[in-house]
Amino acid sequence: MHDFIFDPDGFFSLDADPKQTWADHHPEAFPVVINSSDRLKLLRVPGLGPVTAGRVINLRKEGVIQSWDSLGLSGKRLSMVKKYAILQ
Repeated sequence: MHDFIFDPDGFFSLDADPKQTWADHHPEAFPVVINSSDRLKLLRVPGLGPVTAGRVINLRKEGVIQSWDSLGLSGKRLSMVKKYAILQ
């Protein structure tokens, strides 16, 4: 898988989030399972950054994450995560 997605002219799009663009071009990598994926896979999810990925890993030490509310996300960011991840 390539980590960088360029437009037909060889440039990054200024209109889209690079992480979301990558995710949209690699549907085979999704959905990411929040309750079992490693840190690197969690970091591929648009809307999840290093702090939230660390929070997920720490929450999993306490048990299965049963609710999106546990992640401390809301609004557009939570909607984005739900598009590319599942709790399962």
